[in-house]
Amino acid sequence: MNKKLPFVKRIMLKMQGFMMKAMISCDEASRLASKSLDTKLTPGEKMRMKMHLMACRFCRSFEKQIHAIRSILRSKSKEMTEDTEEKSLSTEARERLENSIKENK
Repeated sequence: MNKKLPFVKRIMLKMQGFMMKAMISCDEASRLASKSLDTKLTPGEKMRMKMHLMACRFCRSFEKQIHAIRSILRSKSKEMTEDTEEKSLSTEARERLENSIKENK
């Protein structure tokens, strides 16, 4: 870098270079958004994701949608589990069925 440039200009150029390295594509952002559903992102991944989301409304929308879908599926799964527990056979009924099956073999 040229030392004749004013200090502020040199800092701005360094920041610009850093920002360009940190920016990710929409493909990478969608991959990270999906990954964040399953695992924790590294600090670097989080930073790159936040920077991308500040600039890209489409990826912000995508991230909100996949998190909403996950939330809905979790609540439905919980409801289905609760419904299944209420509708399951009692131990006595299960034993009668098992005995009946064994007798008919």
